[in-house]
Amino acid sequence: MKFPGKLFLMGEYAVMEPGFPSVVMAVDKTIITEIYAADEFTIVSQYGQLSGKTLLTDTEGMRYVSTALRTVNRFYPLQEPFHLTIESELESVNHQKYGFGSSGVVIVAVIASILDFYQISISKIELFKMAVLAQLEMHELSSGGDLAAAVFGGLIIYERYDVQWLKTHQSSSEILHLEWPLLKIEPLQDDNFKIHVGWTQSVNRTVSYLKTYYRRADEDPLTYRALLLGSKSCVDTFINAWQENSYEGIRSSMHHYRKWMQAVASWTQLDIETVALTALIEKAEILNLGAKISGSGGGDCGIAIYESHNYEKIIKLDMEWKKNDIVSLDVEVFRHYE
Repeated sequence: MKFPGKLFLMGEYAVMEPGFPSVVMAVDKTIITEIYAADEFTIVSQYGQLSGKTLLTDTEGMRYVSTALRTVNRFYPLQEPFHLTIESELESVNHQKYGFGSSGVVIVAVIASILDFYQISISKIELFKMAVLAQLEMHELSSGGDLAAAVFGGLIIYERYDVQWLKTHQSSSEILHLEWPLLKIEPLQDDNFKIHVGWTQSVNRTVSYLKTYYRRADEDPLTYRALLLGSKSCVDTFINAWQENSYEGIRSSMHHYRKWMQAVASWTQLDIETVALTALIEKAEILNLGAKISGSGGGDCGIAIYESHNYEKIIKLDMEWKKNDIVSLDVEVFRHYE
C-alpha cells in the first residue's frame, strides 16, 4: 500500500488555528507498506524494528510506529500476528527529508495497513481522526493537513478542528464517530494547474519555528489576529481563482501570500524565507509564474504553479534553480491508492 506525503499550496501557518483555511496537495512521494501474516508481530523500517515485548514501546526511531499501533489497539485490539515493512520515498538518497510530512504519513500508513490486514473497514474521516489521536498521545499535534493529505489524497481544502474540544473529548469511546467542531476537508479539482517543486537541500525543524510563532501570538494577540485574517483573505482568493480557472488570480494570491509570510518572518524574527527560497521564488516570478514557500520555511521546499501549455517556462526555471543549487523534484498529485 502507498500513502502520500503533502505540500501546502496555501495557508500553512494560519491553519494551525482552528477554522482557518489552507490548500494541501498529496504528493506521489510516498510511504510504502507491506503486511502479511507471521508467527509473531514484527515491524521493520529503515529507522529500526519492533517485535515481541517492544511492539508497543517507544523504541528509538520507531515512536510514531508504536504510537500508531497503540491507537489501533485502543479501538480494534490487535489479533493474529503480522509482519509489517515500511519504506519511505519522502527523503533523498542520503536520508535528508524533503519536508513532505513523513512522520504524519507513517502514522496513517501503519494504522491503515493494520486495519486492512484485519479486514476492518472504516471511513476516511475515521482514519484521519485515529491518526490525530495518535499525534495527540505523543503531544505532537500538527495542523492535521499532513494527515488529511495522506488519508484523502488529491488536492483538498483543509481547516483544522477545535483543538480544545478534542482534548476534552479524546477519551470518549465514541470519539471517532462524533462530529469534530470546525473540521473541514473538501476535495478541490486537482488538474486545473500544474505544480512544480524545488528543494533547497536544507531541512527545517518545523516544531521550533511553531514554538516561536505561538510565543509571539501570546505576546501580541492583536497583530496575530490581523495576520490570521490576512492569511484567510489570501487563501480564499486562491481557492476562488483555482475554481474559476484564473491563472492571474492564482499568481496574484501567491504573490500576496509571499508578502504575508515575509510579514510573519519580520514579526517572529524567524528566517522563514532563506536565501535559497528567495532565489527559488524570484527566479519563478521573473518568468511570470506564481511561486511561494511550501511549509514553515527556513529550508525544505518551494513551489511554482504553471499552466500546462507553458511548460517551456519550467524548463527555463529548472536551469535557473540549478544555478542556485535548488533541486527540481519530480512530484505530481497523488490521486489513487494502489
